[in-house]
Amino acid sequence: MSTFIPAHGTEIQFGSDHNHTSYVSLRPLAHAPDTVELRFETTFTKAKDPSARQTKGQYFISKTDLRLLRNQIDALLCQADDDA
Repeated sequence: MSTFIPAHGTEIQFGSDHNHTSYVSLRPLAHAPDTVELRFETTFTKAKDPSARQTKGQYFISKTDLRLLRNQIDALLCQADDDA
């Protein structure tokens, strides 16, 4: 279980329904300024503590690789827009 501290990064909530909510957070590492922590977490409505988060994935990625990922996501979204 973890707690997100907004001052240390950014967070996006997605995939919400009546049973769970998913989050992705990005946090720069203080000891490695060119590295970002990318974390996927979920909260469950029926859990004993509904605010407790389960980490589903945690990755450490360079800012260069993060830019490549952003470019791939942008390309995918543009392709989806063209298909619509």
